[in-house]
Amino acid sequence: MDVILAIREIVKKEEEKKISFHHVMGHADEKKAEEDITRIENHNIGCNEGAELSVDDTPRPFRPLKGSKCMLRMRGKWITTRVDKAMQDRKGEHDIKKYLLTRLAITEEKPEDIDTAAIEAARSVHTWSRTARTSTMMVRWLTIGAHYHHHGAHNSYCPGCGEPGETFEHLFTCPNTDLTTLRQKARKKVRRMLRQEKFPWRVIQIIDMILRMVMHHKKPANFQEQWLYTQKWIWEKQEQIGFLEMIKGWITKAWVQVLAEYDDTDPTGQAAKLVTVMWEVVCEPIWEMRNNILAGSDNPTVLKETRTLREKVLWYKRFSRQVLAQRHWTLTEFSIEDAARLDKARCRRELKTLDAAKEVYEIECKMRMSGQRVITDW
Repeated sequence: MDVILAIREIVKKEEEKKISFHHVMGHADEKKAEEDITRIENHNIGCNEGAELSVDDTPRPFRPLKGSKCMLRMRGKWITTRVDKAMQDRKGEHDIKKYLLTRLAITEEKPEDIDTAAIEAARSVHTWSRTARTSTMMVRWLTIGAHYHHHGAHNSYCPGCGEPGETFEHLFTCPNTDLTTLRQKARKKVRRMLRQEKFPWRVIQIIDMILRMVMHHKKPANFQEQWLYTQKWIWEKQEQIGFLEMIKGWITKAWVQVLAEYDDTDPTGQAAKLVTVMWEVVCEPIWEMRNNILAGSDNPTVLKETRTLREKVLWYKRFSRQVLAQRHWTLTEFSIEDAARLDKARCRRELKTLDAAKEVYEIECKMRMSGQRVITDW
């Protein structure tokens, strides 16, 4: 191929000269008598001998997959289908790793300890909507108070307790009665399900202690005195990634090694089951309960937001002469008792109108200060 490309370059450069091509018999020394071989055929025989001498007999870096034409191998796995997607994923792997370092606040060495195979196995049976939901849980992109407020929502209060700047992590410690009861039941259910899945009792003991620390902030003194070296080691490994991150699915690869040491027949499958239990028993029920509280009529956040909106409506009534044009004073002709009876939806509608009227008056004032006349003067 290199020779052909070189000939093409020569043809491009030597346009003025006439270059003609002629067919030359290959391997003429095997097909003709020596006295019948032409000069050009003799040159071709010399080229063949030179090519044979330059053949590299060193083994190839890898051998193709037997029984197929597959020539692409990534991380010890043969890529037989969706080659373009596999190459695109490999190309974006660095950017994803860099993003996870920022979102999870971990050092550069820790992503290598995360058991992505267990996460992939746990999600392989999920629907698309559930996969999207668990992904947003893991990287903190749920549509929650702080995230909503960052994108222009009125507030970021937790619907359970009213604390500002609500995050998904806050739900694991929210003092709301319903969420507290749910977390206690979830912890018991995790222990029961792990026993049903035949997890070693020492592993269940570690997982229960992690849940106890994250949800209830309870850490008994000297709780590791009776633990074996393996238990202490897995505790330290998971602590480097984060105990709260483990509940969201980011488990360390060390779980597979620990389960294998306890004579588990399928440690890789057990690690995937651990991720599944955390999602099904802890994360998703807590998120569902939070949304139910948000939609309830006795939601303290809604009551607090409604009270704030009413105060803003009353502010317009109190300062209507200073912030509204005279033709818009009629928008604030309501009593204090009427304002106290407004619900959240009605308050928002009223404020939308009053804010627009206030903006119009500000524009008119700026135009008059610059010597212009506004259309309402006519």
